[in-house]
Amino acid sequence: MPQTKIYSLALKDVGSVANVKTDASVDIVVRSPRYLAQPYIAYRTSPYQLQISRYSKWDYAPAEMMAELFRKALSEAELFRQVKVSNFVPPEFHCLEIDLKRFERSDDGSNSFAELSYDIELRSPGGKAVFHGSFHREIRLGGRGFSFLAEALSNALSEGISEAKTAIAGAVQGGM
Repeated sequence: MPQTKIYSLALKDVGSVANVKTDASVDIVVRSPRYLAQPYIAYRTSPYQLQISRYSKWDYAPAEMMAELFRKALSEAELFRQVKVSNFVPPEFHCLEIDLKRFERSDDGSNSFAELSYDIELRSPGGKAVFHGSFHREIRLGGRGFSFLAEALSNALSEGISEAKTAIAGAVQGGM
């Protein structure tokens, strides 16, 4: 039986934002396809076929990873008084909803790519959209090994979180 390997992401410093603070609280909710709610690494061998690795997995599920990494980044940025992750958003909280679409390797002939794709929306306690954005990166990998995938997804997610933090800070500054 092959040895199980566990992979982690290592994000780069996602940078700071302008000194913008609010007394508001935010709750992060991540939606994803079922295969991204489990820790096993997914890879596409064609646009029509998705495979799940049996012996290689993330240290925790991509959906949980996204929620925790965004929580940490927004907490460190101090944009909000309180930053939580849950599936129930209290009525007085803003909601940051992340719709995770891709977090995987895709193979095209002899080339492999890391693919990260999600939509993100910040809504006020009343449900009004304050910010909406999409993020998609496809990065060519140096090989098919999952360590190449982990490195590329780390870089892509660092970039995505940095962009989101800047945009959210702009929305907060604009009079959220």
